[in-house]
Amino acid sequence: MDENIYWREQICQTFKARSLPASPLVRSGKNLFTFSPIQDELTKFAEQPQGFFYKEQLCFRNVYPANLVNPLASPCQELVSLFSFEPVSFAPVIAQFIRTILDPWLSASDIFVIVPDIPSIATNSRAISTNVIEIPRERLICALPIPGQHYYLKVCVKFNNGLVTVANFVLVDYQGGNLAQLDSVFFPLRSTMISEHAKSLFETAHYRSLYLKVFHSVESHELTHFLVGQLEAIRVLHQAVGNAGNKKQHYTLKKLAREIFSECAYHQISVTAILQNFPTLAEFLSPLYEDFLANLEKSIRQVKQSRQPITADYAYQTLGIPYQLFKARIDPTLVLPKLPSNFAYHRNPSENIYVDPIARYR
Repeated sequence: MDENIYWREQICQTFKARSLPASPLVRSGKNLFTFSPIQDELTKFAEQPQGFFYKEQLCFRNVYPANLVNPLASPCQELVSLFSFEPVSFAPVIAQFIRTILDPWLSASDIFVIVPDIPSIATNSRAISTNVIEIPRERLICALPIPGQHYYLKVCVKFNNGLVTVANFVLVDYQGGNLAQLDSVFFPLRSTMISEHAKSLFETAHYRSLYLKVFHSVESHELTHFLVGQLEAIRVLHQAVGNAGNKKQHYTLKKLAREIFSECAYHQISVTAILQNFPTLAEFLSPLYEDFLANLEKSIRQVKQSRQPITADYAYQTLGIPYQLFKARIDPTLVLPKLPSNFAYHRNPSENIYVDPIARYR
């Protein structure tokens, strides 16, 4: 059975939820793409229709360069949301969600709920799980463009001694007590990763054959994760945008491609070899790659022939030379910005620090 069908049936039956139509991935106006299931549902929090609502939404966010090092980061993901636009007792709802989605295949001892250190929220959350972790409320504020104070409650699973967030609930316009309107995002691919004991999103069964082919070319799990996720995003967006998108949407596609080309050039990886595993993208990306290489060489010559010193910042902002290629081709002493590393889950279990998550957060 398709996993989304499974989630849909389980959630809709349990909560008697009505389905909301998916928003278009490609948008007009300020937001070029849908990045969250809630985007077209915000007015409902003022209207407060009764009951629960379910939504599946394909979303895009540019997560580079985090997806170079974070095995859970991916530009395009199918997300699932459960909404209550009227105030409900939030703890029983979240507890029921966990029983329905996670308990059938996970030990309760591996499920943790991270909550803001607000006494009323923390107290009510004890009904959700015995594994409640309180952290400063400032770290769990959710910036929704509607009135009120909104707080995340994060449902996490201990996996390979790391913590994987599988669902984010948001208490919308929380005013104390046990009632709140609810927004949520569930990450099906992360759940699949855990259930299949895969080490990263694209080592799951659906992507594994492709993952192994790319890994054979690059011999790096971090770069394989980056390339598969980035190219899958281009495939989805290119199919959705087609020739009808505006210039900014096409620019987003080209930016994703340029990030791939930059990393491949820096790590001396053949883009042509990688694209053999993505035949539907080769026609679109190959000319962009040729232009990238030509412009890169021209810009590097300009820097090297300049009578005045050219900084890495100027080369990037004016000539389009990525910092890592400025270091590799022009100035080996350039110190590159450190990539983020404070993730709760790493692909390599030896890097994970949550043997005892509750003690770790104390």
